[in-house]
Amino acid sequence: MNSASFSLSSPVGDLYLKIANEAVVELSWQALPQSIGGITPVEPLLFQQAKKWLQDYFKKIFYPPPFQLSPSGTPFQQSVWDALLHIPVGKTVTYGEIAQALNTAPRAVGRAVGSNPIPLLIPCHRVVAKKGWGGYSGMGGIETKKQLLALER
Repeated sequence: MNSASFSLSSPVGDLYLKIANEAVVELSWQALPQSIGGITPVEPLLFQQAKKWLQDYFKKIFYPPPFQLSPSGTPFQQSVWDALLHIPVGKTVTYGEIAQALNTAPRAVGRAVGSNPIPLLIPCHRVVAKKGWGGYSGMGGIETKKQLLALER
């Protein structure tokens, strides 16, 4: 599997995208390994598309990612992440609401949301606790979550 990672600056800090097999597989605030099994290409089309999407997002131009997302996770995690993709921009849902829709427990949903390997693109920041903000694993924690939700409103 060839993969490459690229970085870009954003209003919420430097972001690092990992691309593998023609899909975005990870987004992180921490540097990712540059390449596995090959030479890292210079800004492939997929990175350019993801970079433009992120730049547009921070300019309040919202649309679904026009490229493939391929997060690695269990079937349960995948079902939670799929549910996150259906939360409209500017809206929030609770862990309990997702749990009810998936016929599972809110804590299990919370663990899956917290392990989302592609935050922002899979909008885990739109999930909140019944009483309060809940958590956020991105750089800056809850403050970053609040910033992203304010941007979307």
